[in-house]
Amino acid sequence: MERAMKKRLAALCLLALTAGMLTACGGSGSGNAGKKGKNSEAETVPVPEDAIDADAYFEKRSKVLHKTDAEKSKKVKTERSVTKLLESRGFADLTVETTYTMDGTYSDSAEISAEGTDKHPMYSAIYMTESEQVWCIYVINDKVFADPLSYNYNMESLPEVPAMVSESKNITSYDNVTNQFYETKPDPSALRVITVKRIDAETLESMTKEELDG
Repeated sequence: MERAMKKRLAALCLLALTAGMLTACGGSGSGNAGKKGKNSEAETVPVPEDAIDADAYFEKRSKVLHKTDAEKSKKVKTERSVTKLLESRGFADLTVETTYTMDGTYSDSAEISAEGTDKHPMYSAIYMTESEQVWCIYVINDKVFADPLSYNYNMESLPEVPAMVSESKNITSYDNVTNQFYETKPDPSALRVITVKRIDAETLESMTKEELDG
């Protein structure tokens, strides 16, 4: 995949976060105003006027089951452990990126190190199947999700409700304003959760449009 295409897809991966209910602010730099991102020398992170209240956002679209302070979670993975996790599922040689530090500070997307010991609340990576279907793989806290970008953003046949592939009916989301993980059960009118036993390359390679249609 050419570098320019990778960058465009990575940007879509971030924008898809809100539609997939994996965050309340779509990857924006809201929260922790005045803190510098680790890739920034002078800029501060502004709070946008349309910053969304995470509690209100999730309560409107789902049943909130549990909230966890990100910095207190013992399940958050290091860069090294998330690389090994994805490799064990057949996702080899992916460019894995992150945009948040453990205190919720936002920075431009940065590629992680396969041997890195830093932890981040969420990670994302683009995966393209042999049939050229594009997926965004997310690891949030210790949960793995797969967003079918080719399906959800097909301009010729946009689904009425976006789909998300998960290993359970619940979704784990991250909000950097509160620096919390939210475990929710989405309302079917907001998100269709397609459950599979295991999210791995084999599963995504074989998944059909009919399965995503539910």
